[in-house]
Amino acid sequence: MAIRLKGRHEYLAGGVYIETIGGPNQDARPVVLTVERGDVNRTRPVTHITDLLANPASGFPRQSFDPTRRTDIMVGSSYRDAHEVRLLLAPGEAIEIDVWSVPSATRLAREFALVESFARVLSQRSAPDQPCTDEAILAACERCMPAGPTAEIARLLRLEMDTMPNESLAFVGLGGIASPSVRALKAAGRMLHTLMTTRPLPEIAAPVRIDAVHAVNRVTRAPSLHRTESALPVNSRRFLIADLLRTPELRALRPAETEPPGEISVAAQSSTKVTLSGALDIDLAVTGAIEVKATMILPGSSNFDDPRRGRSLAQKRSGVWPTLRDLDGQVLVNAAGESRFVQAEALFGFQLASDGSMQHRPIEVTLLRADNLPLVWAGDRPLTLLDLFEEQNLGAIRISQRHSFVDGKARLMSVWINAISRTASMLSTVDRVATATDPWLESRTAMIGLTRDQLRAEPVPEDALGRASQPTPVILPSTERPAACDALAPVPVFRWSSDRNSDVSLLRKRTWQRREARIRIPLGRSWFSSGEDERLGIVLWPPEILGPMAAENENIVTIRDTEDDNTLRRIHVGRTSTSIPAFADRDLGPGGSFVSRRGGDPVRGSIGTETKTFLSPSDFVGVSFPGGPRLRSDAIEAEWVSNVAMPLQPSEGRSGRDPGHAQALPPLSVGLLLFKPRFDPIREEWYVDLGVRASKTAEPFLRLGLVRYQPNTVPELRCSNPISQWTQPLPERRVFARRHSDGTIGVTVWGQAPQRRAYQPRTWPGPSQDAMAADADRTIQAPRLRATMFLETRDLARRLHRHRLNTPPLKAEAKTLGRHATRMIWSFHFDRVDVPENSTLMLFLEEIERFVPASFSDEPLLHAVYVPAESGEPIADASVSGVDRTSPYSGDRNTLWRDAGARFTTTINLTDLAR
Repeated sequence: MAIRLKGRHEYLAGGVYIETIGGPNQDARPVVLTVERGDVNRTRPVTHITDLLANPASGFPRQSFDPTRRTDIMVGSSYRDAHEVRLLLAPGEAIEIDVWSVPSATRLAREFALVESFARVLSQRSAPDQPCTDEAILAACERCMPAGPTAEIARLLRLEMDTMPNESLAFVGLGGIASPSVRALKAAGRMLHTLMTTRPLPEIAAPVRIDAVHAVNRVTRAPSLHRTESALPVNSRRFLIADLLRTPELRALRPAETEPPGEISVAAQSSTKVTLSGALDIDLAVTGAIEVKATMILPGSSNFDDPRRGRSLAQKRSGVWPTLRDLDGQVLVNAAGESRFVQAEALFGFQLASDGSMQHRPIEVTLLRADNLPLVWAGDRPLTLLDLFEEQNLGAIRISQRHSFVDGKARLMSVWINAISRTASMLSTVDRVATATDPWLESRTAMIGLTRDQLRAEPVPEDALGRASQPTPVILPSTERPAACDALAPVPVFRWSSDRNSDVSLLRKRTWQRREARIRIPLGRSWFSSGEDERLGIVLWPPEILGPMAAENENIVTIRDTEDDNTLRRIHVGRTSTSIPAFADRDLGPGGSFVSRRGGDPVRGSIGTETKTFLSPSDFVGVSFPGGPRLRSDAIEAEWVSNVAMPLQPSEGRSGRDPGHAQALPPLSVGLLLFKPRFDPIREEWYVDLGVRASKTAEPFLRLGLVRYQPNTVPELRCSNPISQWTQPLPERRVFARRHSDGTIGVTVWGQAPQRRAYQPRTWPGPSQDAMAADADRTIQAPRLRATMFLETRDLARRLHRHRLNTPPLKAEAKTLGRHATRMIWSFHFDRVDVPENSTLMLFLEEIERFVPASFSDEPLLHAVYVPAESGEPIADASVSGVDRTSPYSGDRNTLWRDAGARFTTTINLTDLAR
């Protein structure tokens, strides 16, 4: 008896040889083959037949058996005995058992013509037409079978002939040729008998083959994938296929339909093809098919953000959120009787959190299915995923399913291998009576009501056939460059903080408020133009700037003092003390106009001239970087990327330039500060909030260069074409109110504010600039603070009433804060106010500034209205309309300037301080 593993050609080492006949007059005893099912997986491969024996130490003793038993026939007593070979198969093992009978050496030499023919053929090969001699047989055997497995035959034949005496008796065979001697026949019989105890010889005794399989519905060992070292794609554009086959890490590639021989692209532009590479660790002896599965967002769609999805125009205008309704149109309510509203995912296609962050719901998809896997891979290397996806040298393997992507967008995938047992088709359920605890009914709720019914056998359900590997994250790179930003005009947003939730207000001696201004960049719909993880980038320069904390030899840029001068100057861009008056956008070429820069307001005076015009990552507040400290709970996550090749969109309509030359503009190397946009479900738009650190000048203009950035692709496709947006950040304001020991209340407001206007002689006709500056009203030089105090009460119907107090006008005096020329303090005091019960004392503060209107009803204006009066009376021609002849402030002598909208407003509860 010899055993081989299914799919192998070689037998296992060792064998089973049993003497079933004790003497010439005895009948052969039966041999019972028992195959048992093992419940434990093997920890090492099977190489010897003893690895399969249930009890290899006991051998194959004779024992009684009862063939009439319906269970184990080797249990019990009987007048018959037999030899038992008991095998133990682990789950999923499949073997082939060859059983054959072996005649004795004497019978082989005496009764089998094949033995005589074997010796005669050998003799004639050595000496044709000569008598058959022992020497000729041995010489031919050694010459015909010099090495390999057949050399064992020559060795055994010589050994047998050397140990047997020579006999003179000989025979004559067919054709009159002398037959081998008796010694040669006996030696050949012994040699063949020895060989047949380890392997069959069908010409003498045909073997009987028995297939034994321990069928399982799941593979015994889960497959595995090698995790990639980094979540980011490599910077290489192409790979050699030979290198990929030697790399076990899992990678996702986007090759072109036609590639150069031996190479493959990482992300061929506009390609929608997907290929995975990496080592495939599966047990082919048990696995008949594999499925490469993945979870990702929108595997069958390219519409990550559909601008057509959302509320109706009427709902947006009225501020109504849609409700859930039944088939009759009735609004659905919850257990508390409240209306049930439509979820954000049903409206927009993605899930929303309270902070505006979003997430698409991942979907499971089968990327590829390979059937008819061989038991043994015949290649010179292990089977890889690249072989399956590229369908190279697969032999009998059949690719029965493949997913096709409709776009080249990036996706973050979680990939795993589902291995399907090759013996799963052998299993099925049994005919049975359904019960409430039937495990095959629990997963199918529709059949739970069939308890106590007769159920026929059926195939094993699909979900009980596979065994999956651990999911491995991998990035599917994008093959499309992000579209240019659809950014709208930036708007201010505010973050308020106060002592309302602290224990300071319990002392009833002081209170405070703080307003921090942010810049909100609204973005249009249809985000994710290049796929998942697309970000908004703020364009900064130099490309490797590190901020004011950089070392002495970093953040240094070499520029020319003037455009026509060849003198070079080294400047520290990251320092606030650096002055770059000669640096213009054109010094950076066509991309210079898209670099984020900061400059002073031209209508303001020269106090506090801006010197740090370039921005660095440290100029943005309220952000946290990966691996860095999170200073605030509401900090926005950002990421800094240096040396990004920013493409430049060629300008249209340039005279003297052909389109081919315009498209050849080289990219500009910049640094990008990246943010993940959030979604506003009310305005139905994406946005990014930025906090910019205050500069030396008050209310500077800020030009923001904006791009979309896709990190999950090759470097040349990561950055979009840039755009620019202008904004003017509002300064921070802090308000402190304190009750003094004499009962008076003091209020202080401080923050950055401009202190003077810039007067240009060409703009102002009439007297010289110096004379006008000396006589100009101080109310137009800097913002003013106006305060209003009132009492709030509620009537029995809970309606709110406000009563303005008859208190003298409250004026604020502005002071500079030391060397900070743009920081000012407004402070004022007022006497204690009696606050009745059930009333609240409120103080309303508003910061205003005066400007000249953009237009008048009668134009042009006379010269007189521009000139401030020498006395308190206004000077203006009576025929000029649209000019105020009164002023809301005492001492205001200008007749042209008007109050603009409030730049800062707040209401402070002073009830605790007044009582």
